[in-house]
Amino acid sequence: MSITQKVAIAVGFTASLVTILLWLALQFLMAPRFEQLEIEKATENFERAQNAIVRELLQLSAYRRDYGVWNDAYDYMTGEYPEFLEDQAPLSLLPELNANLFVYLDAKGEIADGVAVAPDSEAAADINEYLPLGYGSWRAFQAVMTATEETEVIIATSAGYILAAYAPVTRTDGS
Repeated sequence: MSITQKVAIAVGFTASLVTILLWLALQFLMAPRFEQLEIEKATENFERAQNAIVRELLQLSAYRRDYGVWNDAYDYMTGEYPEFLEDQAPLSLLPELNANLFVYLDAKGEIADGVAVAPDSEAAADINEYLPLGYGSWRAFQAVMTATEETEVIIATSAGYILAAYAPVTRTDGS
């Protein structure tokens, strides 16, 4: 074997050995830090998404209180103020509220009335596009809700997942 071949083999072996040692050092020293960083970032992203959902649910709950605990809404549900939705919740209100659906269900679980807009649009949509999947009817959906309590939920619909705030309509004094 010539000296040139021996040098080439020695250089190749040394380069391979250095590469293996660097790879091992990176695996044992740097990889755990990268994994920790990825977990921290994933946790931060999860918390950010969770906080955004909580904020949206709180905002929906506030809208629900504004439009559910109100003498006019109660009068609408009892038939004493039939123009309520036209006067107080027109279709143009939904984009302002960043909402797609505004619906009142009667005591039987049937839609008393409501308005809906298509996602990312201000065009009117069919209220039943937002019917929660797996229930078959608004009555079945209302049956699982507690009639005397506020509920904020995430529900699956044929239009996608939506956040919903639900509660019975009462007079302003809570009766």
